[in-house]
Amino acid sequence: MVLGVTWYTADAWVKVKSTAVDPDRFEETFKEWEVIANKALEDLKKSGVNPRKVLIDPSQFAAWCMLCNKENSASSRAEYVQQRLQISSA
Repeated sequence: MVLGVTWYTADAWVKVKSTAVDPDRFEETFKEWEVIANKALEDLKKSGVNPRKVLIDPSQFAAWCMLCNKENSASSRAEYVQQRLQISSA
């Protein structure tokens, strides 16, 4: 089973967080997020899931949100990642 995992560069993380309707869903710092995200990847692998990092480009994500009439929210970020994963796997 392949699962798309939202992934950021430090700059992208700051930009996406700054425009999110739910900034409280983000950790306080990128470094804190990075530690938690890497741990989550390891846990997924141990459980038999094949996690695939899907790098978020803030500009492309914002354009997708506008096109799809979505807010920058956790559910929209997850939906975007799954769509990107499907496109990259096709």
